[in-house]
Amino acid sequence: MLAFLRSGSRGDLVATTLITLLWAGFATLLLLQTLSVSPTVWQDSFSYEAVSKMPLLSSSFWAGMRPPLVPLVMRVVGYGEGFTVFQTVVAAIAWAALVIAVGSYLRSSLHRTIAALVILGFGLSSPIAQWNCEVLSESLAISSLVLLFAGFLWVARGATRTRVVLLTAMATCFATLRDTGVITVAFLAIGCLILGLSLRKRALRIADPWRILSVALLSVALVTSAGVSYSGRFTTTIDDVYTVRVFPFPNRVNWFASHGMPDAAAVQQLGKTTMPSAPPAAKIVFLPQGGSRFTSLYQWMNSRGSSTYMLWLLSHPSYDLTAPFVRPELAFNFANGDLFFYQATGWLSFFASPLLWPSAQLLAVLAVVAGLAMVLSRAWRRVRWRITFMFTLVGLFAMLVAWHGDGQETTRHTVEGFAEFRLGLWLLLLFALDSPPRSRIPLDVWRRGSYARATNRL
Repeated sequence: MLAFLRSGSRGDLVATTLITLLWAGFATLLLLQTLSVSPTVWQDSFSYEAVSKMPLLSSSFWAGMRPPLVPLVMRVVGYGEGFTVFQTVVAAIAWAALVIAVGSYLRSSLHRTIAALVILGFGLSSPIAQWNCEVLSESLAISSLVLLFAGFLWVARGATRTRVVLLTAMATCFATLRDTGVITVAFLAIGCLILGLSLRKRALRIADPWRILSVALLSVALVTSAGVSYSGRFTTTIDDVYTVRVFPFPNRVNWFASHGMPDAAAVQQLGKTTMPSAPPAAKIVFLPQGGSRFTSLYQWMNSRGSSTYMLWLLSHPSYDLTAPFVRPELAFNFANGDLFFYQATGWLSFFASPLLWPSAQLLAVLAVVAGLAMVLSRAWRRVRWRITFMFTLVGLFAMLVAWHGDGQETTRHTVEGFAEFRLGLWLLLLFALDSPPRSRIPLDVWRRGSYARATNRL
């Protein structure tokens, strides 16, 4: 993977030394940020801790009220500073892996240095690094996603069985950190299948590893989704969704009533008597706890609420794509969309964060520039671009799934998808600006227990 060491030229040696020093400074600053503040504990932190104290071989641990990997880490490293230091170290390793993976595709030492600056700067930006201080799943989820990204680029250079197995293990870790990770892995499985099909005309065997990965990732998604289903964790989130996205809207209540939802008239009356929330928050219609007034509705939501809500989303595609941007306030406990609400007091912010994590307007400009650069450089013809584009698109879908899948804390829950989307745009731009000359596509062949390594650049 260390392509910048191939030629052994003086420029390569200088670039390697500089990138190593950049990473050392990056890792040091990450650790200083974490150690400069006390670990931030939230309500969800206590639930992770509670799961970690369950018997290790019990269903309450592996399919309980929280995904199992964070509680498993807590059992090993502790609940406070030990946990935050551990996830900071994992973050430093993950971003280093991505720097190496991306650098192995770039031709010049200057481009590799620029890529390292952008990638490490992005990993140090406040919306990413601030989660290292939190006793939550966000930091490990983002780090696992970065490792998964690097792993895909690694497999594209030479798909040995070991690499495919390791990449599948990374996907398993990612899917067991957050329930939305299951959907991301499923999307990546579909993306691998499409990637393999897109390469069939150009080389007979190069599609083989992507088909195998597609099956492996789909298996991971199915197994982990079975755990989510068994745990019943979706019951709480679907209640939140109905509270803020269905019950306050009479026309939606009527639609759900026509699809079997009971107590529609009582819900309509409850909505009329519920006072609107203070702007910019949306109106929230909570069902009263206790009593038997809405017993039938609760039973219906537990049994058919998720499937009916999914049907409603499928029948309203324009809403699905636009609501998180047009009506982001359709949530509660979401900090009014301010990510820095979750930032620890006294945390050392990185000065370049606004540039590397731009506003929505600048993000649109970055997307246009990356797209134009791809077309002009013809980088879209290369496997590395297709992998990066796949991750970028999957990140956008993951954000939409996270927003539609819960009615509260959407600011926090969507940060993983937004990070994937934004990082993908930066890498698409970096790959396009590198503008390598056209090269042949290697024919990876499964033989002697592994795919032949691709010695030329993809």
